[in-house]
Amino acid sequence: NDLLIHLKMTGQLIFDSGKSRVAGGHPATDWVAKLPNSTTHIIFVFLDGSKLFFNDLRKFGWIKVFNADELTGLLADKLGVEPFDKAFTVDELSHIIKSKPRWNIKKILTDQTLISGIGNIYADEALFWAGILPARLGKDIKDNEISKLRLSIIKALEIGLKYGGSSENTYYKIDGTKGHAQEHFQVYVQEGKPCKRCSGIIKKIRLNGRGTHFCENCQH
Repeated sequence: NDLLIHLKMTGQLIFDSGKSRVAGGHPATDWVAKLPNSTTHIIFVFLDGSKLFFNDLRKFGWIKVFNADELTGLLADKLGVEPFDKAFTVDELSHIIKSKPRWNIKKILTDQTLISGIGNIYADEALFWAGILPARLGKDIKDNEISKLRLSIIKALEIGLKYGGSSENTYYKIDGTKGHAQEHFQVYVQEGKPCKRCSGIIKKIRLNGRGTHFCENCQH
């Protein structure tokens, strides 16, 4: 069987060998506090006595057990194409966008059943690189823009990977260190600051219930 773990907003995995700890997920005093504690929900005990603690303050995270076939089916049924997959072609992205003509383009990009792996941060960044305003509807995105958007999605994600993820809020890597992608944001959480490309002012709106950032000069 396989374990599928989702940390959600405040989940943590803390491995304690008895002599040292390695922690990943969202940081809190739990990383150095006595374990288990009130946020500990599951403890895995290994044969050598070491332990893995699953902590979650807000209780949104989960651990589920699947057999291999169930897990493969779950991922296939509920997740869309990955941007780094060979199947993520211009034609595939065009099909996805045109299947949702009345949705705004940011909603399309962040729907995990259509495209997996693009969250709020990288949707904003990808749309900036593509020069597309996040509120534009799928039916209004032109073919040449779709081609550029595909490359921009990959570019935004590659920047995130290169700099170890975005520790803009609570994200830490498995070794307990922060990512540095937030130091390279073009528009995300840059509202009120000058655009790095044109010196216009970055704007922020609420779209699909999420904070959304863009440059009116560079994006159309």
